[in-house]
Amino acid sequence: FGIWWNVMLQNVQASKERTKNKIKAQMDQKKITLNKIIAGNTKKDWVELDLI
Repeated sequence: FGIWWNVMLQNVQASKERTKNKIKAQMDQKKITLNKIIAGNTKKDWVELDLI
């Protein structure tokens, strides 16, 4: 029972890590997009490239 419980806890922990990393990746992606839009607005000719 002890071993099974340990494996369960490790799986929960790993799952939390993955979720955290996924959320972080999404946030980073949004930040990059936002930066591209801001950069695009200062250099109008970039906008078309960034939104493709």
